[in-house]
Amino acid sequence: MKTPVIPIVFAANNKYVMFCYMAVYTVIKNAKRDYFYHIYVFQTNISDENCKLLESLSAGHASVECVDISKYTSNVYLKESLHLSIETYYRLFIPCILPQYEKILYLDSDMCILSDVAELYACDLGDYAVGAAPDIPCFPLEMHARELGGLDCKKTFNAGVLVINTRKFEENRVREKCLELLAQDYKRKDRRLYFADQDALNIVLYENYYILDKRWNYQPQYLWRVQEVFEEFRQEYVADQESAFIMHFAGTRKPWHYPELPQSDIFWKNAREIAEFDQLMYCIMVDVRESEGKLKCFEEFQFPYAQIPFRSRVVIYAAGLVGKAFYAQLKESGYADLVLWVDQNWKNIGAELGVEAVERISDIPYDYLIIAIDSKRIADSIRKALMGMNVPEKKIVWDEYRKKRNCLR
Repeated sequence: MKTPVIPIVFAANNKYVMFCYMAVYTVIKNAKRDYFYHIYVFQTNISDENCKLLESLSAGHASVECVDISKYTSNVYLKESLHLSIETYYRLFIPCILPQYEKILYLDSDMCILSDVAELYACDLGDYAVGAAPDIPCFPLEMHARELGGLDCKKTFNAGVLVINTRKFEENRVREKCLELLAQDYKRKDRRLYFADQDALNIVLYENYYILDKRWNYQPQYLWRVQEVFEEFRQEYVADQESAFIMHFAGTRKPWHYPELPQSDIFWKNAREIAEFDQLMYCIMVDVRESEGKLKCFEEFQFPYAQIPFRSRVVIYAAGLVGKAFYAQLKESGYADLVLWVDQNWKNIGAELGVEAVERISDIPYDYLIIAIDSKRIADSIRKALMGMNVPEKKIVWDEYRKKRNCLR
């Protein structure tokens, strides 16, 4: 018998390649061998090198294919909105680009898939053009839904996970209607559709979509401000995080920028499994530096992320250029917990940095000690001295921090 095919679409640009890579990885990781997963990444400007990276995830039961959809989008005026890039609109074009499928899954790139999406794909949409999970009923969305024309936020959906009935989508002219609404919105001085095509889809499909189990699109973005969720939904919302099928890191606060937020651990656990973890971390740091516009600490030396598990307790040995760079990187990224910073010359270093004597190492519990020295020869002598202080060798980390890791852009 021919293996059933499950088509899945993502969308990405060069800046988001590594996060899309992560999401695709989690799909394949949880996919059963009973199906073949044909994964498409819609794009218009991803470099050949980045396309090869994404397509390298292909496996025996899954293929990844980057698809340039420029010919479908080049004649359509699309504008970014808030933190949403142009790629958010690409889901509107899925039915006309892949008409050979009766049903297609669309998934955002800022998520970790925790279950086999075959179960999601199996839902019977009937005559509905789209299947989607309800959004989180909360005060911010309540205000926004009213601005969209008196909608009830309890009846709107998040478009990060969609099951699309391609024939009904085209028959009902959903794309055309959404683009018309967006074109009207672009003309306003104060735009209303600031969630872009998601808002347009909610207007066009209001109370006319198949309701998916909300655990297929769980958004942890309100867990740290749960008082904003309507009281009657609050308990269930908090409880659902334990049984989520997809963890969708929607909103502006992503787990790679705010690792202290609830459920960020899921992103980092999966991130450490990928072979390109160093590449992912470098891209995250580049993104932080660009967004802040002032961080120089990422330019010359790179913290040894691949050797240090997320949220480890670390000691930095040495407060020179490398040590100061690592101190700043940890301060900005929150990746690991710096429990101690030591240097042989600690008395002559500014007290405001909090650098202490090397002897303090024996007083502090820690998981790893990082020798923040550029020279391997000097680092080796420090390693021997530390082992003479009964520091376990398996806890000592040194790397060629200065070597360049080109972030795929």
